[in-house]
Amino acid sequence: METVYLKIPKEIKVNHIEIVLKDIASLYCQDKKQQKKLETILLLKLDPKRKQEKYIVSFLRVIAVIKEVYPDIDIENIGETDFVIAYNAKDTLPKNICDILEWGKTILVCLILFFGAAFTIMAFNTDVGVDELFDKVYFLVTKTKGDGKSILELSYCIGLPVGIIVFFDHFKPAVRRQDPTPMEVQMRTYEEDVNNVLIQNAAREGRTIDETSLDGNNVKS
Repeated sequence: METVYLKIPKEIKVNHIEIVLKDIASLYCQDKKQQKKLETILLLKLDPKRKQEKYIVSFLRVIAVIKEVYPDIDIENIGETDFVIAYNAKDTLPKNICDILEWGKTILVCLILFFGAAFTIMAFNTDVGVDELFDKVYFLVTKTKGDGKSILELSYCIGLPVGIIVFFDHFKPAVRRQDPTPMEVQMRTYEEDVNNVLIQNAAREGRTIDETSLDGNNVKS
């Protein structure tokens, strides 16, 4: 029986809708002719209407499509059992326009980081006295004493809640959101840490359920 070895990474980025095995995995087979045929097996056909989408695929799907063509082949997985296919359609804009947009985004992010870091350092040095800090900045720029109702206070009051909402990605509906929000990431990290601690504690205390813990259908305490 011929054996094929597959190694699939956690995330695969593609820009075409017809996904074949060679797009998502590194394959090895002693029969090189069969390996070439395996590489061209169609795994998925993505929705072309969605320009950006992430698909979570199980390795069982890979087994199913291979077995459908080669039912007698033996499959060995040395990669991920569940993986992400990130589809991003090719840009239709000219390359120079895309480059300008990328540079514009980079400059905008740099400005936000620069002024954000400057504000953080100044607020830290004034013991988080934001009112005092705003008064000093206002005086340095306008040479007049602020009354606490300047554009700085207004921008701060508006920008803080808007920044929090944008950061946690609450403007976008859940059905259109591709990436998890930072809060969801932290919750999943917390759940994984809790499960790891429970497993480790059970192993140390001898409470892990294995073949020696079963008495008929009852679990020994």
